[in-house]
Amino acid sequence: DGVLGTFSYATTGYEQTSIPGTRRTFPKSTTIKNTKQGCGVLSTWKPIDQHTQSQEFCEADGGVKIAAYKTTISFFGVTSGEDFTCSGDSFIYKPGVKAGHVWKYKCTAPDATASQRATVVGYEKVSVGGKSIRTLHVRVKTTLKGGSTGTSTQDYWIWTKKPVLAKESGKVAASQQGVR
Repeated sequence: DGVLGTFSYATTGYEQTSIPGTRRTFPKSTTIKNTKQGCGVLSTWKPIDQHTQSQEFCEADGGVKIAAYKTTISFFGVTSGEDFTCSGDSFIYKPGVKAGHVWKYKCTAPDATASQRATVVGYEKVSVGGKSIRTLHVRVKTTLKGGSTGTSTQDYWIWTKKPVLAKESGKVAASQQGVR
């Protein structure tokens, strides 16, 4: 159906902690592997050996919801992360919405709660493999409380012809066990 498999993405960015000397730059190209799981597709990104991120996406009401997501990061042999399950209006793609449309949802982990606010930025053209495609740009702002605290902003560009992630951008500022 075109959404399963391994897809290459141009990549920029880095991660670091508040501990000096921990900055790690991501490679210029990374892959996302989509496999069938649960209610839909498990999308896994592993830009470096010490960082794995996965999101379970499910089709619902003609759109795409985030059912769950997990992040695991290791620094100096110490591994941390969260495993969230989402409920309610956890869409990253809704057909027929317009710029400015807003919805809210929550995701919970055993020791943390993530409160999300999704806002439609608008419909935008994105270049994929040299071809211009129409996408829905949705920005999700998250406030994290509990064992992990902080904020994040994720931007998703979802292809409107087939609800597939064409582009993603994000910034996270969080603390866990006293480390930012």
